[in-house]
Amino acid sequence: MKQKNVWLAISIIFAVLVILAGLYFATDLFKSPEQLFYSKLAESRKMLGMTNYDETIKQLQQVEQASTEVAGEITAKITSNEEDAKQIADVLAKGKIKYNVKTVGPEQKEQTDITLNYNQKDIVTCNFRKEKEQYGIKIAEAYDKYISVENNNLKALFQKLGMDASQIPNRIETIDYKELFSIDKEMRNHIKDTYTRILQETIPSECYTIEQDTSASDSATKLYKLTITEEQLKNTIIKILETLKTDDMTLDLIINKYSAIMAPYTMMGMPTNELQITKADLIDALEDELQELRQENVSNTPALMITVHEAKNGLSNIEVSMLNDNKEMMKFDIRSENTQDNKKITMKCSSEGTEVSIAMTYTDKNAVAEVKIKSDETIIELKMTAELKNAQNVTVEGFTQENSVKLNDMTRQEINTLTQTIYTNVIKVLPQKMQLLGINTMGPTLPTM
Repeated sequence: MKQKNVWLAISIIFAVLVILAGLYFATDLFKSPEQLFYSKLAESRKMLGMTNYDETIKQLQQVEQASTEVAGEITAKITSNEEDAKQIADVLAKGKIKYNVKTVGPEQKEQTDITLNYNQKDIVTCNFRKEKEQYGIKIAEAYDKYISVENNNLKALFQKLGMDASQIPNRIETIDYKELFSIDKEMRNHIKDTYTRILQETIPSECYTIEQDTSASDSATKLYKLTITEEQLKNTIIKILETLKTDDMTLDLIINKYSAIMAPYTMMGMPTNELQITKADLIDALEDELQELRQENVSNTPALMITVHEAKNGLSNIEVSMLNDNKEMMKFDIRSENTQDNKKITMKCSSEGTEVSIAMTYTDKNAVAEVKIKSDETIIELKMTAELKNAQNVTVEGFTQENSVKLNDMTRQEINTLTQTIYTNVIKVLPQKMQLLGINTMGPTLPTM
């Protein structure tokens, strides 16, 4: 199968498999290999922290109304034998980004402070603040107040700045993620019943097997596998797409959610014909995909393998492999390790000599996320730490005349004066900042405005 069709098939099938796993929670006694596969997949899903739909929506609502403060650092590292990469590695090794994020949900206030640190010295700090529909930024060395914009009457602001405002909306709409992810129970049951039934009908029971896990210290530990051939994968995805073509409920849902995502761009004046999608458009696209799939010649060799390691002692492991001619082309490995002190989740993706891994370790108050990208002889590593502060003491100061200026309320002349002041201040501090970064400042004098 062609690469894009394989990705489409695997994305849909794996998502439905995880949903189907939620149907199996009873005892393992007398269960078939197929039932045991979904039962163990459900157990691993829980250990990986994959909550059900209702819990996810509830968490989104809680986050929106929460008051939190998180502080931490971001660092980067490069290991390579290439000379250009070595120079970048030297700079990255000396630098880091420090951040502090405060959110007061009930007051719709947020503040983010980001500091660039180099050679153990703070170079510059950017302060971002939000209060309802007003957004501001401050860099103290350039200007000692927040320069803010209210998300209202934007056309007038752009006209004041001498810019073409014909394609500028009066306000920029944002995506309501609670509404975007909200799907009523009837619709969820319809999707679950319709598409899990297809998998049950098109994937034969012999595709599910149980094996001993020879890599585990406990010889009784088992592997629960689902192996799908290219032909089975093709037939399954064809059946799913054929069903979706006539599934008005799901097509309407896709159109509604797509429209919700595109609404802000429509308000910004982008061409409507590029942002809208109709049911006819979806059906035509599905039919084009189906015609291409039906014409493809496929073999009866394995194309997709999902392996669930039996969860024991706080450990869980799910592997997803894509194969071509019995050769592994891409592999995803997701592991979870729960101990009394913390929880660690590791995700790895390897393909054709490139490996990407993400490791997250966290407790109730601290978290560490590490990303490692290895390709040929170069390794790129990113690390982010986060500490959750005491939420009871979180406050974010609102915008006032003393701490901010609002561009919406300023005249064209006032804005010009502000721009001149910022430029003058930057010119004064720039040589000092460059020296802290180890950059030679000898050179031509910067022009004045």
